[in-house]
Amino acid sequence: MTTPNLFHYATSELSQDAFICYLLAWANPECREADLSLHKCSLDFISNLIRKSESTPPEHIDSINVHRQRFHLDILAEINGEIVLGIEDKTWTKGHGTQLKDYHVAVKNEYPGKRVCLIYLKTGNESPSGLSLYREDDFHCFGRGEFLSLLNGYNGHNAIVKDFRDRLVELEGWTNAFRDIPISQWNSWQWQGFYNELHRQYNDLEWDYVPNPAGGFMGAWWHWQPNGGLGTRFYLQFEQDKLCIKVEDGGCRVRESWKKHKLLHLINDKCAAIPKLAQHGYCFLKPARFGSGTYMTIGVLKSPETGYGIPRHVNGTVNLKMLFEVTDSLGSLVDQLGTVAV
Repeated sequence: MTTPNLFHYATSELSQDAFICYLLAWANPECREADLSLHKCSLDFISNLIRKSESTPPEHIDSINVHRQRFHLDILAEINGEIVLGIEDKTWTKGHGTQLKDYHVAVKNEYPGKRVCLIYLKTGNESPSGLSLYREDDFHCFGRGEFLSLLNGYNGHNAIVKDFRDRLVELEGWTNAFRDIPISQWNSWQWQGFYNELHRQYNDLEWDYVPNPAGGFMGAWWHWQPNGGLGTRFYLQFEQDKLCIKVEDGGCRVRESWKKHKLLHLINDKCAAIPKLAQHGYCFLKPARFGSGTYMTIGVLKSPETGYGIPRHVNGTVNLKMLFEVTDSLGSLVDQLGTVAV
């Protein structure tokens, strides 16, 4: 029998805040006798977070005071009267505007002379390119994989900790299932896992949910190539199972339909000259409609062999090896668009 998991019901960021505060509080020396394994897990958690912030953990924790929503930070812990550990905790949302910078300034001003360690703790998925920006505000990202690695070392019997760990295992499994589930059955979790895998290959790749009147999609974009003559930038974009070549046209230089048709023709000529693409009969088809905004699709990749732009095994799962051969070749194609004229 599968027993109920508390965190199937307590799914909000506030619930996760409460768990993190609970785990931090077990570092109190008075908790050692009550549950030694959980006390040690808490100490390891704090040490990992402080190291993540590129600081040195204390040899001993003699005192800890844990607060929620102090100076607008989700969690703040005062350790040994000398270390201030601030945690901005996120599940499905992400940092925005000057939020993290403002938190940093507020904590520094309130604790002059103290050692301040700031953590952006994320258990959902977020584009790695976006996560790297938080370093500018002195926040260091502690992700789901790191949290799970810590909790996997816990060998105690606390039901709350075990439920939280099982929930993270579940989220990790959903994210990594893109390797084993046919593409036609992917949901947003698998698309996020797939895009994170692409980011390991292309570190300029960003992904996010893209809203639109048709219901939106999980998208990823990368490999921006300026064209000085046209005043545009060409780039690659996944719109879930559609792989497109797009153009950023802020100067309204290629808005006319005939220019986009000409660009599509030039792209297919170049596509046919690239061995890896020509070998499998890849070409670019006209989108259902040419847009007329700043960001426009010029062509959608299709393979006459499979009918799909994303290479697949016979069981419908993604063929990553072949995919990277195709996307590497498409990068070369987009590079050539830096000098085209229409």
